[in-house]
Amino acid sequence: MFAHLADLQQQTQGLRNQRQDGSSQQLEAGFAALNAAMASTFQDKELLEQAFTAFNKAAQLNRRNADPLVAMGYLYLVLDDRMMALKYFQSARSTDPTHPDPPRFLELLQSLNRPTPTAEEIDYDALYDQAEAHLHAMMRQVTRIEPAPAQADPQLLSQLKAQCMELQTEHQRLNLLLQRLEAEFDTASLHQRLRPLAMAQQSLEQRVQLSQTLVKLAQDLGVWLEMAQQMLASPPEASQLGPAVEDLLDNCDRFADQLEVLERSPADVRSPLALYQRLTETVEALQDLLED
Repeated sequence: MFAHLADLQQQTQGLRNQRQDGSSQQLEAGFAALNAAMASTFQDKELLEQAFTAFNKAAQLNRRNADPLVAMGYLYLVLDDRMMALKYFQSARSTDPTHPDPPRFLELLQSLNRPTPTAEEIDYDALYDQAEAHLHAMMRQVTRIEPAPAQADPQLLSQLKAQCMELQTEHQRLNLLLQRLEAEFDTASLHQRLRPLAMAQQSLEQRVQLSQTLVKLAQDLGVWLEMAQQMLASPPEASQLGPAVEDLLDNCDRFADQLEVLERSPADVRSPLALYQRLTETVEALQDLLED
């Protein structure tokens, strides 16, 4: 009975791990679509729908993870649906009270929902000082981002995404401040000082996209390497081994093309390259086995 219970627990844990892996993959797909939508200045509605679908699936597959809920809230914020954004940010906070992003976005929503004061009620000098202080804070935030090359590191990718989302949020808040100041001041100098920050944000977004590509490539290589190693440990019959090796060779060519492109980019490809080398060595051993 106890052995059966242990087997059942092991199977349950395996299914839970599979759901979590699937959730991570859907979350990556959602961020990829969202980043592509950003590149199109949110004109491509199909990309936004893809991001919505992927984030929704990620939330369903792992209900303990607040990240998909934060991403959904951010997506609705981009679409200016503040009620739905509020719903998802509150749900993310309930799911993980220690998550740093929901409080920041809830604070942003609160500031966006405050009634706009009349011109007589605005202290423009204080508002200008606030904008300058915000600029300094954003500059400090940008300088904390290490200019390291993109890597196939899921943990680093999560950190980059959090930094990117935080920078986008602060940028949006600063733009709201500048819009108010334009009624009283020439804000050209402030906008000029904002350009390096916008360039840093764009660079960070590109680094996130490149890191996502590297992580996905490393994951794919790992799957095919494990498949090849299992095949080498328990070789199938020659009639099945031949087509399997051909399939492996085709995928090795595909991975080689991807690595060639990535090697020309500002990316650290050592991790996927090491996996690729192990894969090609295993495929060569399978070819020798086939010839024997």
